[in-house]
Amino acid sequence: MSESGRLPDPAAPLPDLPGPPPPLPDLAAVEASIDPVPTVTTAIPPGAPLVPEAATPSANQTTAPAESEMVGWQPIRPRRTRPVLARWALGLAIAALLASLLVGWMLPLGLVAIVLGVVSARRPGENRAFAVWAIVLGAVSALYSAGWLLWAAWQLGVVG
Repeated sequence: MSESGRLPDPAAPLPDLPGPPPPLPDLAAVEASIDPVPTVTTAIPPGAPLVPEAATPSANQTTAPAESEMVGWQPIRPRRTRPVLARWALGLAIAALLASLLVGWMLPLGLVAIVLGVVSARRPGENRAFAVWAIVLGAVSALYSAGWLLWAAWQLGVVG
């Protein structure tokens, strides 16, 4: 836009540029300066996660390997996860139950054991017996802790 806020006239001549454009580089010189890289193709099954097997390439190999020399590929085996959440839930439930027999402020530990027990019961591969025991012992520890807290509140005159 011009200073007056109007568009310039399209029929007006363009201003002169300071000089001719710079020359383009010689394409043959550019291609000669690039080092050729040998391409190696291997047959990889599409869509599969892959792990290369051990291969021993020759030291002076500059072209693609022959079909018999190609690197073999095999799909990755999924890692098996060990079921540990139910064990943690049961351990927390036992600790919460033992602590709730003595003090009432271990109520959150029992609640965490219940939540972990429910989560581990829904996971495939977890030990369901451990999960059920964690839920039951966590509930018992939560009841004992709540009982302790209610007794302490009654003794202090907060309740009743």
